Amino acid sequence: MVSLIALHPRRQSSANEAAREEHDHKTGNPSILFCVGGVVAAPSFLSVDPVFTPYKDNGDLNLAIIPAYLNYTKLRGADEILLGGSTGEWPSLSVDERLSLLDAWIEALDKYPAPQRPSLLFHVGSNDLRDAKRLAQEAARRKVNKILIVAPSIFPVDNAADLATVIGDVAASAPSAQAFYYHYPAAYVVDVDMVEFLALAPTLIPTLKGIKFIDHDMRVLAAITDSHSQFEIYCQTDFALHAAALGAAGTADLTFQHQYTKDIAKGLFGTKPNVTLASEAQHKMAALDAIMSKFGTKSKSAAREIVRLDSKNLGLTAIDLGNPRLPLQALTNDELSQLNSALRTAGFPFPGDEDEE
Repeated sequence: MVSLIALHPRRQSSANEAAREEHDHKTGNPSILFCVGGVVAAPSFLSVDPVFTPYKDNGDLNLAIIPAYLNYTKLRGADEILLGGSTGEWPSLSVDERLSLLDAWIEALDKYPAPQRPSLLFHVGSNDLRDAKRLAQEAARRKVNKILIVAPSIFPVDNAADLATVIGDVAASAPSAQAFYYHYPAAYVVDVDMVEFLALAPTLIPTLKGIKFIDHDMRVLAAITDSHSQFEIYCQTDFALHAAALGAAGTADLTFQHQYTKDIAKGLFGTKPNVTLASEAQHKMAALDAIMSKFGTKSKSAAREIVRLDSKNLGLTAIDLGNPRLPLQALTNDELSQLNSALRTAGFPFPGDEDEE
């Protein structure tokens, strides 16, 4: 019996080779390489949960719900919590609020033993680099070992060298933490050559570990993983299957999508490869993304409601995240009805979702 451990072509990283050898030793089953593109895919594919910021009816932070929120995302299989990204509405939060959220999530995470605890990636980026550096320093003081940094978008840089200088300046404020760059040109304007940026990283950002890559151009991802395979790349759900095959480390998927990321990993890298399982998981992700996108600028509000519905479906106390802050808009009652109807028509919760762990 053979197992599909990695997808790819020309080369295999030492980490992947070690994983393959460990698998062969433990199982007694020789693994094979299945070549589909430009790099050897990782033997695992992680779910990074870009959690929402919960609010009370008056718009204040609802920190009390975070332990239940963590329990829900753990149950769905989150490997890592991404705190304070665009899904978390960081531009609508003060620095003190962002730190309050960080403290609340750390407190909730610390109640679990390390093997059961998702890791934490804290976004520190800001249009004011002084704020970004303060957030990085505070994260380091709290022993956060992974920080995410977006480049300023009001006065955007337009070349890789300047971007590396800016990100390096912020990362230096938390020298003990692994740094990740937040590449999201559609939202944050900055769109420079990522291959060139990564080439500059060892000198200008020595702590850079990888990129959160929210970009529709898979040619760029292929070029990155081909020329800089030492970096971890996390992609959006639209291309989770493609990203796994190209060597990405995981996907930034919403809590109710984690089970599909797990099925992609199982289908591609499990001991019993099943491409159909992986393909079906990508279709389910796409179906949910399509439903949310029908609400346009309210797509995040639709996702907040799906969190409530999905947590309730799992038999948990419903995770009511409240309404987003302006300028984001909450769904109207009519739109809530439309969302529920669309989910039922699509078959969500999909068969088996209730049984996932």
